[in-house]
Amino acid sequence: MSLKKKLLDIYHTLAFRLTLWYASIFMLSACVAFLFFYLLITSVIRHQTDQDLLSGVRTFSSILSAQGAEALKQQAFLEAQAGGERKVFFRLLYITGQLFSSSNMSYWKEIGIDRDAVDTVLVNNTHAYVTHRLPGRRWVT
Repeated sequence: MSLKKKLLDIYHTLAFRLTLWYASIFMLSACVAFLFFYLLITSVIRHQTDQDLLSGVRTFSSILSAQGAEALKQQAFLEAQAGGERKVFFRLLYITGQLFSSSNMSYWKEIGIDRDAVDTVLVNNTHAYVTHRLPGRRWVT
């Protein structure tokens, strides 16, 4: 019997077909599991980031009510410098939505003020999260 004939016979065996089925099912299950874990991890990271931002807002709010606007401005500036001006961005707005203070805007000039988010905060008296994707940058801000 030739080698070609033996190889063709292997393809038609039950063992080969079962192995192919098990491998296919395993690959499909692994892809679904990895997709699920990816979505779960990104959701947890996004939630934790939102909670960290909200904690920072509460800290800034307490500084504003206890020490005033200038102390808040200085604290935000110090935090931006400590983190690095290319890694930390802040923008403080008056209740009217006008700019009060911000970090060095030379690196962050593509980020505008989202009026819908400001309106949501003012009308609903709650917080709003906005995700900006900046062209040419690897990370999401």
